[in-house]
Amino acid sequence: MDWQNTPITDLPIVSTSSSTSDIFTATGFSIPSHQPPSTQFPPLSSPSKPTSSPRSPSTTAFFCHTCKKSFGAEATYVSHQKTARHITAVKELQRKYDTGNEKKAKKLPVPTAAVEAARKVFYADSVASTDPALAATVYWSVANVLWSNNRVRETGECLFKLTSVLSHLQTDPAPPTGTLQPPVTLKPSQIVETQYLARIALARLMSIYDCDFAIAMYMDALEGKYRIPFHEMTEWVEPASFASLLTRCKTILESHVKPTFRKPSKRTTPDPSTVDTTRQSVALRKLQLILLEVMAFAVNVEATHDAVVLGCLAATVAEDEGRWSEYVDVCVRIADMYTSMDRPWTTCDCLESSADAVRRMAVEANPTTASPSSFPSLGAEGDTTAQHTPDIATFVAKTDAAISEMGLLCDALMMAIYIGKQVTEILGLSIEENKTDDDIILFF
Repeated sequence: MDWQNTPITDLPIVSTSSSTSDIFTATGFSIPSHQPPSTQFPPLSSPSKPTSSPRSPSTTAFFCHTCKKSFGAEATYVSHQKTARHITAVKELQRKYDTGNEKKAKKLPVPTAAVEAARKVFYADSVASTDPALAATVYWSVANVLWSNNRVRETGECLFKLTSVLSHLQTDPAPPTGTLQPPVTLKPSQIVETQYLARIALARLMSIYDCDFAIAMYMDALEGKYRIPFHEMTEWVEPASFASLLTRCKTILESHVKPTFRKPSKRTTPDPSTVDTTRQSVALRKLQLILLEVMAFAVNVEATHDAVVLGCLAATVAEDEGRWSEYVDVCVRIADMYTSMDRPWTTCDCLESSADAVRRMAVEANPTTASPSSFPSLGAEGDTTAQHTPDIATFVAKTDAAISEMGLLCDALMMAIYIGKQVTEILGLSIEENKTDDDIILFF
């Protein structure tokens, strides 16, 4: 697909923002939220269309700023907005705004680096068919230069051309028939990684201009590098329970994602014992960060099904790495998503899963005394025996964990009461582990 048939053509030529975020960063990108969530963000450089406010600031009459007319009744004002004269005046005013912006854009000085980068793009275009690897290398370096000079549209064009060239290299790595072997070659791993970074950068660039395009590019990036079947997974959200969705995400993690972390080997069957656990842990951490980034963006643009899938994958990665505090945070956010989808029982499941994670976190922190029934007792006054001497740090940590767990369970309980269902199982989660009255008191 040609970039001219994409929303990239609607991008502003130059960024109007005083500070531009680094869309090429691997992790830690924060998508700007200049406007309230919507399915389509207009370009920031385009002025808002001239509209008519229903009332003038200085009078109670209905006033049309475009035509400079006031009306005594709302019905008359609404009828006026539908007239040919008003519509023509609006179009004429918009044309003046657009013309003024074009003149301002032409007057802006173009940095020397941006001019040189544009020449390199022209060269890359000329060799893309005969030497795609060289063209890809040029596109990538030029895109970084253009973005650093706030050339928004040209950066988008360059990144889109880069993704197209890399897609061609993935499907047809051999040089065209009758041509010499290109001097520049890219390894399959280099192609995959560059394609991933280019798509992520393009998605971030488009995130405040065209949300649908940005979401699609994010998904393509994750699917291309980690082989995550998002189109299939989004269909699981509606019928599946939260536990079932987590189970499927674990399967995806083991069968699709983790194999991509292994280094290429001449062995037909990779040896699991040769997997670098440290390297895998770092890779999973990077994956989790990008999943959380895309999940937050999907929530902002109300792509709830996509957000649930991304959140479940992030929770699965956190569970696999034993990062229970992050698992709890993600599950609570997923619970909010299910609430917006009018699925209160699934919300309860998320909160219960969060409470269970808090319990696991306490157990792993102190396996010998993490049980709620084993909280240290303060003992009688003046008792100095070793068995009654409390470990204050352990006591506080376990009490905080217990309070967090009970808070999540209480949220689940209140949700269950709200929808008028039986809550015996939810109550049982906390009562079963609190054998004595003293232990129950310590929870609160």
